[in-house]
Parts: sequence; C-alpha cells; structure tokens
Amino acid sequence: MGTSILCRSFMLSIVFCCVSQPSLTKASEQESDLARRKQEHCEQGNMRETTFCMNRELKESDTRLNVVYKTLVHALVKPQGLQSVQRAWIVFRDAECKFQNEAEHGGSSYNYSMDLCLMRLTEQRISALEAVMPCNGCVEFKDEFYRMEKGFRFPERKRIPASGRP
Repeated sequence: MGTSILCRSFMLSIVFCCVSQPSLTKASEQESDLARRKQEHCEQGNMRETTFCMNRELKESDTRLNVVYKTLVHALVKPQGLQSVQRAWIVFRDAECKFQNEAEHGGSSYNYSMDLCLMRLTEQRISALEAVMPCNGCVEFKDEFYRMEKGFRFPERKRIPASGRP
C-alpha cells in the first residue's frame, strides 16, 4: 500500500509539473537568479560564516515556501492533491540533495553544500507553486479567490537575500 501511495504521489507531481509548465519558464529564470544571488551573497567570508549565511538563506526560502504552500492550500477547492504532491516533493528534495553531496559527507563544506542544494530546489518549488493558476478543469480555486479585486496573488516576499553576518 505504501508503494501505491508513493507511485500515485509521483504521478500527481508529474501531472502538476506538466499543468504548470508554460508559466514555469519565466518563473524558473527568476528562481535561478534569486538562488544565484543568495549563493553569491553567502560566498563572502570564511567557511563558518559562509555556512551560517547559507543556512539562514535556506531558512528564509523554507519560510517563503510555507507561506506560498499554505496560501495555495487555502485557495484550492480540493487541496488534497497538492498536499500529497508536496509530501512527495519534500522526500525527493532531501534525497536528491543527499545524493548530490555524497562525496562531501564528513567534509568541511558538507553543510554548506547541502543547504545550497536544498535552497536551490526550494526556490524552484516556490516558483512552481507560484505559477499555479486556475485552469480549465485542472486546478480549481475557491470562488472567493476568483472575485478578488486584483486577482489571486501570493503575499509579497519581504527580504531577498538574507542580510547580516554572524
């Protein structure tokens, strides 16, 4: 049964990605630029400072992801599909970054590299979720979100990139 749920979650994530693909190109470019700026921001200083900074950037990205995700769950008529896909995505993200950083394990740059990978994938996910729009029969928003004066929008991002040093 667990395999069946995982397979179904994986298929839902593929469908979700295909549905939102047209609007992802521009969002993906913005995410890539933001992730690059965050990385550049953190690459000043010694390894301890760099690692601390990247961890802070990851926390900022995680906070933003939670805001976007909760906003979208609240807006959808049927949020169960998104919830299932999000759980599967978190498992994927963590496993992908562990795989990408196997060679670094135990080294001084491991934590930085892991946080960088997690931050990049999290920024990609934020872009994907922010690109979800109501469409003909695929994603249905609650009526109140169709009636909004300026249309449905996610809360603005407050701080990019994180500032301050240890």
